[in-house]
Amino acid sequence: MRLESITVHGFKSFGEKTVVKILPGITGIVGPNGCGKSNIGESVRWALGEQSAKSLRGAKMEDLIFQGSASRKPVGLAEVELCFSNDGALQVPWSEIAVARRLYRTGESEYYLNKTQSRLRDILDLFAGTGANPRAYSVMDQDKLNHVLTAKPHERRVFIEEAAGIARYKQQRNETHGKLEQTRQNLVRVRDVMDEVKRQLSSLERQARKAQQYKTLQSERRDLALTLVAADFATLTSQASELASELAGLRETEQALRTRSAALAAREARQREILQESDHALSDLRQRVQKVQGELERLLERREQMGVQIRELGDESIRLDEDIRVSTERLDAIVSEREQGRLALIEAERLASERAGVARDLEAAVERHRSGLGADRDRLEALRLEQVRVAAERVDLMRQAGELRERQAQLARRGERLAGEAAEAEAEAARLASSRALHASVHDRAMAELSSLSAERERLTALLTERQASLTAAEAALAETRLALASRSSAFEALDVLETAREGYGAGVRAVFEAGGRLGGIRGTVADMLDVPSGLERAVAAVLGERLQWVVVDRFEHARAAVEYLQAQRSGPATFLPLEHLPASGGPPPDDDGVRWAARSVTAPSPGLIDYLLGQVAVVEHLDQAEVLWRRNGVGATYVTPSGEVLSPAGRLRGGGDGDDGAVEHSLLARKRQLRELEDEVRWLTAQVDERQSAAAALAAEVGTLRAR
Repeated sequence: MRLESITVHGFKSFGEKTVVKILPGITGIVGPNGCGKSNIGESVRWALGEQSAKSLRGAKMEDLIFQGSASRKPVGLAEVELCFSNDGALQVPWSEIAVARRLYRTGESEYYLNKTQSRLRDILDLFAGTGANPRAYSVMDQDKLNHVLTAKPHERRVFIEEAAGIARYKQQRNETHGKLEQTRQNLVRVRDVMDEVKRQLSSLERQARKAQQYKTLQSERRDLALTLVAADFATLTSQASELASELAGLRETEQALRTRSAALAAREARQREILQESDHALSDLRQRVQKVQGELERLLERREQMGVQIRELGDESIRLDEDIRVSTERLDAIVSEREQGRLALIEAERLASERAGVARDLEAAVERHRSGLGADRDRLEALRLEQVRVAAERVDLMRQAGELRERQAQLARRGERLAGEAAEAEAEAARLASSRALHASVHDRAMAELSSLSAERERLTALLTERQASLTAAEAALAETRLALASRSSAFEALDVLETAREGYGAGVRAVFEAGGRLGGIRGTVADMLDVPSGLERAVAAVLGERLQWVVVDRFEHARAAVEYLQAQRSGPATFLPLEHLPASGGPPPDDDGVRWAARSVTAPSPGLIDYLLGQVAVVEHLDQAEVLWRRNGVGATYVTPSGEVLSPAGRLRGGGDGDDGAVEHSLLARKRQLRELEDEVRWLTAQVDERQSAAAALAAEVGTLRAR
């Protein structure tokens, strides 16, 4: 087993992901101070499970994450991955083993074994005895090497045991001994608990026996108490029956009188309730009248809500009529109740006189039997008590009669007051009826106006919806047009930058155009001068080749000055074509036999330039036709196909696909055409944007006006 590679990302000084390949024969890392060799060694120890931040030259684990620099931001995690080759030293079915550790700034740490998250315990057990652990001899720095050289024998023994492969077994033995010791301690604690329970067992048994005796005595006590209670209950029951029979006789007499008194009290209570209800009804009526007056005052100020308030006023008027009718009925009921009360008072006075007569008869009977019947003294005493009670009842009846007369006077006064209030309510009802008629007419006018306003509102709403839809469509079209304009403008600017920089031209040609006004008579390149249709760009580029980069000048002196300038600047060569020495244009021959002469399709400011470059160039549909024409006409013309295959007069054939030169020359002509097309398209799109923006603004103004209305 050997270490194949170390991948470090975000660990200490390694801000970017770095992969260190450990080739066969590499056993150490050397270098000057500060180059990061210690960081690599510490990354190996950290990935294998080192838990001490101080041994990694840090105060805490978060210090191991790259903290950033003047030109780089800090990262959020540190990750180290070690890749080992397995030659059978590890009992796993993998030929390569990747161990990785990841630390976040939140303090969370993760371990991965072959991209699968695992525990640190599993990784330590896997590499136990192989020397690949943080404390073993596999990773040695300068300080650790000095420690090994100066270590004592028992300290060196750790490295020797690790190299011999027995450290793993010693670790397992120590863990087993620890588990056995922990088990022994658990057994000792269990024995202590058992002894404590045994000591408490006899005491608990005594307490259980005492609790059982207590339950037995408590049961006997409860039985005896029940027996005594049953005897007392039987005695008290017989006494209660005797007393109940006596009490029943006394209560019958008392109940008869109380029934009469309760009937009178109930009748009085009903009359009081009726009067209270009448008072409440009158107060409700006054409140409703005040509410109606307030509604009428607010009705004048809130014309927009006139329709709803008029309906509410009509409903309120109906309720007032109903309340007036109910009040009138209740007033009649109160008058009838008052008459009934008067009759009840007369009946009470009659009863009082009857009771007075009975009392007088009883007094006469007492005087008649007082002298002769000594045995009836107890009965005489009872009669005396009855006389006292009857006298008291007489006093009560007299008092109640006075109260009833006072109540009758109060009812009379209240009836008069209710009659006055009823008259006022009737007058108020008449006034409200006239006001309701006035408001009904106003309501009719308001409803008519409301219906016209509703129709106008519906029309404006429909118009507003239509204009909003038109505005939305106009804004969407404007956005699409602006997007297309931005796209075309960006493409035009990119191509214009390429054209201005003369991208695709030779260094000498670029130097000539960079000179600007220092060189006179410069017309442009051949590619600038030619206006080639879209379908002939590949054919013209194949025929002219590098001649598209020739610089067109007015006179030979201009070409000579430009050559001297290039020689002085050491900018590279360029070819110049003076227009003054070009022969006069004789015009191309007519098209026949499916042959199109290129000079008829291509245009330029100088006709002589087209005749010089393309005067004897014929465009044919395919190569077979070009071969037939060449064999028939012989030397005299150059034949080219739209795909770029060229047959020269001498029989030289060029084709087979676009090479680098052909692609460049084709791009020059295509770039010129694209610039012209994009310029026209940008101009048209700009006009479209202005037009649609004006239309959208007009629609927005119209929508704002409709919303304001």
